[in-house]
Amino acid sequence: LGNVLIFGGTGFFGKSLVNYLNSEMNFYSDAIYLTAREPKKYQSIFPFDAFENVNIIDFDLDGSQVNPVLESLKFDYIIHAAAASTDVSSLSSLDRYRQIATGTEKILKYVKDFQPLAKVLYVSSGGVYGEMPEKAISFSENMNTIPAFDDKNNTYSISKRMAEHL
Repeated sequence: LGNVLIFGGTGFFGKSLVNYLNSEMNFYSDAIYLTAREPKKYQSIFPFDAFENVNIIDFDLDGSQVNPVLESLKFDYIIHAAAASTDVSSLSSLDRYRQIATGTEKILKYVKDFQPLAKVLYVSSGGVYGEMPEKAISFSENMNTIPAFDDKNNTYSISKRMAEHL
C-alpha cells in the first residue's frame, strides 16, 4: 500500500488501527506514521516505537503550524481520526468546535498543499446522526436525523457533522 499517515494515531481508534496495520505490515504498508500532541507521553504509555516501521510525529491539531517533517514526507493514504474525545472538560464548546472542524480544515489544507495524490479517510462518529428513535434497532446513513443544536453536550457530534461537509 505504501506509506500511511494517521492523524490521531494515539487515540482510541488510532491505537487499534496501528495495532492492526502493524500486525499485517508486510501485506498492508511500507511504513505507518502517526501524529501525537505529546509523542514522549504516548511512547511511555503505549510503546509504538517497539513496532517495526511505526513512526510518531509531533503534531497538534490546535496548533497553527504543521510540523515540517510532515511536509517533507509523501503518503499514499491519510486517515484523519484526530479529536480529543475523553479529557475535554476544560474545553469550551467553541474550543471543541474549533478543534474538530477547524482542525479538519487544517488537515485538508495540508493534504491539498503537500499530499494531493493521497487517498483520505475521515473517521467521524455515530453521534452525527443525533438521538435515534426510541424503537430503532439499526439505522442507515441516509436517515434524516441530526444532533440537537440546543444541547451544548452535542458539541462533539455537531462539530463532527460539520467537519464531514468540508
